[in-house]
Amino acid sequence: GEGGVSLTKTLAHYLFARLKDFGEWSQCLVLRVLSRYGPQDEEEIFDILNVLDDRMKHVNSGVVFAAVRLFLHLTQNLIDLHDDIYERIRAPLLTVVGLGNSSPEIVFSCLHHVQLLLVRQPRLMDADFRSFFCRYNDPFYVKSRKLDLLVTISSPGNVVDIVEELSAYATDVNIEMARQSIRAVGKIAMLHSSGADHCRMKLLALLSLEIDYVSSEVLVVMKDLARKYGDAADDILQHLPSCASLVVDPDGKAALIWTLGEYGERLPHAPYLLEDFIGDVANEDSALVRLQLLSATMKLFFKRPPECQNMLGRLLQYCIGNSTN
Repeated sequence: GEGGVSLTKTLAHYLFARLKDFGEWSQCLVLRVLSRYGPQDEEEIFDILNVLDDRMKHVNSGVVFAAVRLFLHLTQNLIDLHDDIYERIRAPLLTVVGLGNSSPEIVFSCLHHVQLLLVRQPRLMDADFRSFFCRYNDPFYVKSRKLDLLVTISSPGNVVDIVEELSAYATDVNIEMARQSIRAVGKIAMLHSSGADHCRMKLLALLSLEIDYVSSEVLVVMKDLARKYGDAADDILQHLPSCASLVVDPDGKAALIWTLGEYGERLPHAPYLLEDFIGDVANEDSALVRLQLLSATMKLFFKRPPECQNMLGRLLQYCIGNSTN
């Protein structure tokens, strides 16, 4: 056998029976070795699972992970039991995530385990979404993974609570954390039409904070929502004049300009907002913004030609005379 060990049934059951006599890290090693053992029938598998059950309640997360790994390995061909098995290992994983004394690295690893389980059983953690709320002292890489999981776990029954929590993260001192939380709200709105109105309400409320990167990310998200939910455009249009002077991020500018071009016929001041951007196009470094400005102005010209003709001509003249690509 591998490593010079012939793992017979007698030896395997002896090791299972003596697991508690080993030290914590020795148990991890023994459980890893036992993953090479193949039980002869389902009855033997169930006997082993019963032995492993208390190892998943161990205080050492390494033992818990090793037991969970062996649990999944032994039952990989018992498809009819997968739902029960996943439910059985749910609590140990949530315990590791929720323990205040767990190191961030261990929590991060556990969150990846949870993510993989959700691929197989998407609704496994629906009722436990609060276990994945971010703590103030979580490092960013743990918070980022939790945000991804909250999107995955979201359902019509918990979407309001999750979005309320995500909205609070939008004012986090970490700018990337704030941006990712806003994107997460947008993803949830795209996934659950029943909760889309609440998501849009929370996103629009963030614009009142008048924080440039927050407003920028909200505009990007609302642009995507407007593509799926047509009435979302009406929600954002009234906020565009105040955002135009606040947003400096290229993605946010491009989203604002796209919205003006796509729905500008509904906003009286749309041509004049675009004209401000055209007047400053020579100082615009972003190719994305310049291209979006040309596209949006052209679109709005066909909807409101008298107001857009002159500024479209100036923009085309600039693009022809000054653009090298």
